[in-house]
Amino acid sequence: MKDEEEEVRKTGSFQEYLGTAQDTIKVFRWFWKEIIPIESKKKLRGMFIWLGITIIVSGLQPFAMGFVFTGLARSQGRVVLAGMASFAALLIILKTIDRFQQRCREWVMGLNWEQMDDRISELFFEKSMAQHTHEGTRLSVSSINKGKSRFIDMQGLLLFDGIPTIIQLAVSIVFLLCLSFVSGCVMALLIAIYVVWSLYLNFRVALVCTPIEKDWRKLNRRRDERWEKVERVKVCGHEKLEVQEMTATFEGIIRRDMNFWLWFIDVATLRSLVNSLCLIICASWGVWLVWKGAWGIGLLYPLLSWATRVSENAWKLGDIEHKVSWNMPSVKLMIEALEIPPAIVDREGAIGIDYSKPHRIEFDEISHTYSPESKADDASESEPPAALINVSFVIEPGEKVAVIGPSGAGKSTLMKKLLRFEDPTAGSVKIGSIDLRDISMASFRKGVGYIAQRDQVFDGTIRSNLVYSLDPKGREAVTDAELWQLMELLQIDFGKRLTNGLDTVVGKNGLKLSGGQAQRLMIGAAVIKRPWLLVVDEATASLDSSTEKLVQEGLAKVLAGNTSALIVAHRLSTVRRLCSKFVILKPAEEVKEGESQVEAIAGSFEDLYEVSPTFRRLADDQGVVIRARHQAIAC
Repeated sequence: MKDEEEEVRKTGSFQEYLGTAQDTIKVFRWFWKEIIPIESKKKLRGMFIWLGITIIVSGLQPFAMGFVFTGLARSQGRVVLAGMASFAALLIILKTIDRFQQRCREWVMGLNWEQMDDRISELFFEKSMAQHTHEGTRLSVSSINKGKSRFIDMQGLLLFDGIPTIIQLAVSIVFLLCLSFVSGCVMALLIAIYVVWSLYLNFRVALVCTPIEKDWRKLNRRRDERWEKVERVKVCGHEKLEVQEMTATFEGIIRRDMNFWLWFIDVATLRSLVNSLCLIICASWGVWLVWKGAWGIGLLYPLLSWATRVSENAWKLGDIEHKVSWNMPSVKLMIEALEIPPAIVDREGAIGIDYSKPHRIEFDEISHTYSPESKADDASESEPPAALINVSFVIEPGEKVAVIGPSGAGKSTLMKKLLRFEDPTAGSVKIGSIDLRDISMASFRKGVGYIAQRDQVFDGTIRSNLVYSLDPKGREAVTDAELWQLMELLQIDFGKRLTNGLDTVVGKNGLKLSGGQAQRLMIGAAVIKRPWLLVVDEATASLDSSTEKLVQEGLAKVLAGNTSALIVAHRLSTVRRLCSKFVILKPAEEVKEGESQVEAIAGSFEDLYEVSPTFRRLADDQGVVIRARHQAIAC
């Protein structure tokens, strides 16, 4: 929503509007550097050369036709034939050259599109997961796609209309100046008047229509919302009220909109009259020269032809400028997002680790405080509270550790430090004895399996989702028998939904699967790479108790070997039988200065219940039964 509001920012003054030209230049410089490949630049130069030749040849045609008129006026057959032959030859040459120019243009369009698609994806993927979370508005897929499509429109506009129009105007003015200095100056003055007038009109459009556009969007959002939630409208009996209020709003907006465009039409008509006046002056001057005998009648045709071309193309400059200005905000928003420096990059000389065996993991005095700009877009100016405070514990090779705590205690934040979605503001995560920041992310993540809280099923088949985490060679090497064995192990039973075996299409976001099936499919996708570390974030939070039990059984089978695991869970039942170590995080706001947020570490729920008030509250709230050494305590 916010990116839409940013896209229609209001221009305050004419000087400010003219100042946007600098931003436009920066945008085109960015695309020239990032998006235009070397091969396209070569084709682009070729296109400009052929385009210039095309326009020059086109400009010579009226001159050739002028010989025909001269020959006819003087009854000179040879001159008429020479003129017609020249005209025909220029026409054939024009069509031949135009072919080369259009081919170059298509190459430029295709190459730029391909490079843009690749480069935008590259810049999008290089951002850390924390950046995608905290910069969700700017890095939103809809915003990036809108900027991309707007630039494609701009590219076509410039290559098909903008550049040809500018070159054609320049060539026509040069021809006119060579033929008649007075006529050339008149039409050059027309272009200057048109440019200034168009800038002013486009400024007025931006100044007046921007708030109108915002009001249209606001009204459309309200209408869409009421249509989508029609049940609430009808239950409240507000059908007529809604129509009345939206009609009144619509009438107010359309009145402002119509008044402006009626004014615009009047002013644009006046501008057209100036255009016609300049063309009349130019034609009259030529007629006067012919009448005096200073010119032959054959020169009148090229004069009128070139002047008409200037007259007809002058308005295009303003139209092109308006369309570029209209598309530019979305393009600039996209570039601003893509230019955000990636927060997580490998340090120079990053160390590769052996991803075939488990390593000791140490959380060493981890603390983290989000900066105000990294939080929500409407974050207040006050200093944000700490998300983690002095968290320290160890995951030994093959050990399964659960991190438990109330909502907001920083469990998922801690998990993100291990996956290096973002780095802590203090402390470090160590793999073996090496700081995670000194390790190559490719080598680390190749041995890590991750099961997200919300399943992330891709639109495709069961097979493609299961093998996605493997590299191309791994995908080719895995057999159907291995995939079926994994599905049996994890109880990935799709019943009647399995219509085409492993090649059954699951639909966008796994639409054709139930929640439990999708989550078990993601467990399979995580473990197929045989990770030495499995990170699980609330894997059963959104599942019913029956499905949760199946997912737990699948996880238990996966973790039965020497795989290390860090499991984040709200539901204590999820981790009780899976883990051998439990780390309790109390809320950060309860931590006193100099203390650790880790309230307790134990190997069983019974021990935790005796030493951790936070765990006792969670266990009591969830009705978990804790059996003490000598008595049963119902919780």
